[in-house]
Amino acid sequence: AEWGERPELPNTQPYIIKKINGYKIGIIGMTYHWMSKVSDQPQWTFGLRVEEVQNDIDKLRKKDQVDLVIMLSHMGWETDAKYAELVDGVDVIIGAHTHSILYRPTLVYNEKSQRDVIIVQSGSHGKMLGQLDISISNKRVESFQQTLFPIRSKDIQPDPLIASLIADFRAPFKEELERVIGVTETLIYRQGLWQSTGDNLVTNALRARSKQEVALTEPGKYGASVLPGKITVEDVYNLVPTDSPIYHMKISGVDLRAMLEAYVEAGKELYA
Repeated sequence: AEWGERPELPNTQPYIIKKINGYKIGIIGMTYHWMSKVSDQPQWTFGLRVEEVQNDIDKLRKKDQVDLVIMLSHMGWETDAKYAELVDGVDVIIGAHTHSILYRPTLVYNEKSQRDVIIVQSGSHGKMLGQLDISISNKRVESFQQTLFPIRSKDIQPDPLIASLIADFRAPFKEELERVIGVTETLIYRQGLWQSTGDNLVTNALRARSKQEVALTEPGKYGASVLPGKITVEDVYNLVPTDSPIYHMKISGVDLRAMLEAYVEAGKELYA
């Protein structure tokens, strides 16, 4: 942050080049642009970095002579769509963060490069496997076809090596993780901006623990669902995988209503 330098970390590069079927493919990575707000890393700064990314794309296009530029993004569907207009030379954005299932890829026209940028995203938690087939001609996308494959875990055999690694890491905590702490008769899930059983569980727990009248929590699209039945410690960690501070405050009923109404209006605009 102090010098504006890119961090040099093992196995971390701003972009890579892969050769696939005779083509050179440039792949650029973009992390969550507001990471500074959600992680305690004062030595790092984040953001959209439009100028830096544009320089990387120009290098890939002009110096490395790649045939295709793909961006792996964790910025979210709305930001990806805007970013496709801001930077020149990206062909495909494979997105994340908003956990959207784009049954049809979003096409955003970039005026400077005069090309459509294809944006795809395949949900979260391994629910979908996305496949994008691309035909390239003269360093441009000539045609494409997307296929989404629904995944059912019961039909998939775990990789033995990965399963063994997970078992070894989990072993010291196995007894505590499998400890039963409750029972649910309904599905517990979290769903973006709208009320959900998962967020109700969290806010009810906050009110019970803090003895306050009202509890609010940031909505989360992350967090694995808990099926009806016994609730274990591991289920809670899966439902709320990140720690957050709890703040206590006094607020008037008028201000609380105004805040809730403003939030509903913002949600209506976002999902209109």
